[in-house]
Amino acid sequence: MRRLLVALLIAGFCFGTEIVMRVDGLACAFCAYGLEKKLKKLEGVESVDISLNRGLVRIKLKEGYTLEEEKLRKIVKESGFVLRRIEVRRP
Repeated sequence: MRRLLVALLIAGFCFGTEIVMRVDGLACAFCAYGLEKKLKKLEGVESVDISLNRGLVRIKLKEGYTLEEEKLRKIVKESGFVLRRIEVRRP
C-alpha cells in the first residue's frame, strides 16, 4: 500500500484543496442536487459531496485551482440556501 501511495505521488497525482461549507436549508436530495450541479460546473472542481443530515458541502478541487469565496456565496444564495461557514483545507 505504501509503495502505491509513493508511486502516485511521484507520478504527480497529488490531492487538491478541499473546501467545506456549512449550508442551512439543505432539506431534500432534490434541492441538494441543484446546488451540486451548479458547483460541478465551476472550473477546477473535481467532486462535490453533500451531506443533508449535517448540512455540509465538500468540494474537492483539482491541483492548482482555487475558488473565490464570493463566488461560492453567490451560488449558494442563488440556489436558495444560506452559507454559514467556509473552511479551506489545503494538502
